Amino acid sequence: MIVFCVTLLLLHQGYALVSVTTVKLGEPVTFTCVLPLDELSSEPLCWFKQSVGDDLKLIVTFVKHSKPVFGPEFSDSRLDLKVEKNISNLTILRTTEEDEGMYHCAVIDWYDAFWSGTYLSLKGKYVICFLQCFGVTLTTFSFIVLMYFNLTDLLFASHRKHSEDIKLHCCSAADNSAVFRRKKKELKTEECVYSQVRC
Repeated sequence: MIVFCVTLLLLHQGYALVSVTTVKLGEPVTFTCVLPLDELSSEPLCWFKQSVGDDLKLIVTFVKHSKPVFGPEFSDSRLDLKVEKNISNLTILRTTEEDEGMYHCAVIDWYDAFWSGTYLSLKGKYVICFLQCFGVTLTTFSFIVLMYFNLTDLLFASHRKHSEDIKLHCCSAADNSAVFRRKKKELKTEECVYSQVRC
């Protein structure tokens, strides 16, 4: 799996490994986003969440000199947003199982989009490998690839004829929109690009 991840990383110089934060259930967690600006002006800063297999959901929007506006599924009683100059911190005060997923920080204006992300993992659930594009221009097709395997399935993968539940998540940032798609496919081991990956 590591070889495959490194290969994907080298395919495009704009890609970098995304961090993974692992916490125990009930612990607080803080995501930090360092923006490529000296400080926010009129651009909205948005935080999004995407659980595996779900659509992208808006957590909160922040515009300078205004209070944060939380999305309908998120509450300021569980979340805390702090923005100072070019650094934004989103804190989940007490994590639940539903909090596991990818957290994106984004600043989008007429010409550019900046995305930064961290995957929140609850201890012992998955082995994760993924890439994210930073500093995306809206005229360029860009994507995020997220692959996850249940840890038990990964450990016993060499004893199976099929790689089951390989899930890919792709995001394109183009035309001022972010579109997430999900694919689920069963592949024969010899046909699978992951077939050379062994534990």
